[in-house]
Amino acid sequence: MSNLTKILYVHGFGGRDNAPTFMVNMNNFHLARRLQYDLSAFSWDSGFNDPKILCAEFLSAEANAIKAGNCLFRHLEECESNQQPYYLVGFSLGALVVSSALMQAKACLNLLRGVFLMGAAMPSDIELPGEIIPSNVRCHNYYSSAFDKTLSILYKNIKGKDAAGKEDLNHPSFSNLHVNCTHHLIPWNSYDNLAEAVGYLIAWDDKIMLNEKSFFNIPLPTGGGNTHWNDVCYYKEHKIQQNIHTNHYRAIDSDCTHTRKAWGKNLHTVLCEL
Repeated sequence: MSNLTKILYVHGFGGRDNAPTFMVNMNNFHLARRLQYDLSAFSWDSGFNDPKILCAEFLSAEANAIKAGNCLFRHLEECESNQQPYYLVGFSLGALVVSSALMQAKACLNLLRGVFLMGAAMPSDIELPGEIIPSNVRCHNYYSSAFDKTLSILYKNIKGKDAAGKEDLNHPSFSNLHVNCTHHLIPWNSYDNLAEAVGYLIAWDDKIMLNEKSFFNIPLPTGGGNTHWNDVCYYKEHKIQQNIHTNHYRAIDSDCTHTRKAWGKNLHTVLCEL
């Protein structure tokens, strides 16, 4: 049994790699900052063997994702039993696995520390029991309304409606954050690039400060960052964003001026400036 906090990553449709890029990026983030976490991948039968029958493969994988939720829940029960805090990260159909696991809970998951869904290939109106997620837990749904053509074309054509990774997830526990990411492996706008930001947020919630010097700031209005920025979180009535090209962070007002209040290469530094 590990006494380290667990970060459990659940891959999406067709993802069988034991070392997915998101996990590699997260591990590199930890190594560079000497952080110690129990980083694990949850593997499940996600299909995608024959592109000629893509729709049938997806529907089969979707059914498997719901079943895999039962197995994932057993891992959560083990963490709860062993008093091991844990975070859940679900990508694409992996978000459905995570949601299906949470649905199995009959009582509050007291050791759950956070849930991060990226490009979630599941219904936006999925029903999750609110009482099973502790009130102080960070739950983020990172959705891509413009760039993710896999969800806007494939998922919508198969299911007849938009996925939670394309629009807001209708659940009170979740914050919906707009990103310019895609399922396609394009280096500058892959969901894998969210690993650093998620790593910073997990460390922040665990009271591990990784502070550095911020950049000199002149509080000027911005365009709001709809194209070149990913929304990372909300903090003290500010929107925190990461640039998809330079990877630096900034805090802007949530009002119509979107005035920049702080910026820097370190997310914790930006948060501490507010």
